[in-house]
Amino acid sequence: MLIGEMGSGKTTLGRALAEAFGVALLDSDAVIESTHGRTGGEIAARDGVAALHRIERDTCAAMLDRDGPAVVCPAASVIEDPGVRARLVATTTVRLTAPVEVRARRLTEQDHRRRIDQADLNALADRRRHLYESVADLMIDT
Repeated sequence: MLIGEMGSGKTTLGRALAEAFGVALLDSDAVIESTHGRTGGEIAARDGVAALHRIERDTCAAMLDRDGPAVVCPAASVIEDPGVRARLVATTTVRLTAPVEVRARRLTEQDHRRRIDQADLNALADRRRHLYESVADLMIDT
């Protein structure tokens, strides 16, 4: 399980690990787009951020229910759900971090994400920090 804020490197590291270990990569962005026919950014713009977060939570639960080994990269928002956090404690969970400036730059390079400014990225990171730390077995600065 790779957890962290948007732009922390979950997908990039997830791809490398899945390839190295010869296991499936379950990335919430890709699963949501293939399941719903829209990117997370499109869902947030049309239906609102709360609707996107519900979809992200449900997608994470489905990825955790999957049988077999995999590298799982859930959306950043799922850490705020107590049920998801309870399930993460039972997995090997690696928290990825990166400075907000790096994450903001990475997000501008990806058009599938919802738009969020650096101040809001900081606020989210501050609000979620203790939640990530409560479930992480290891932390890596990407």
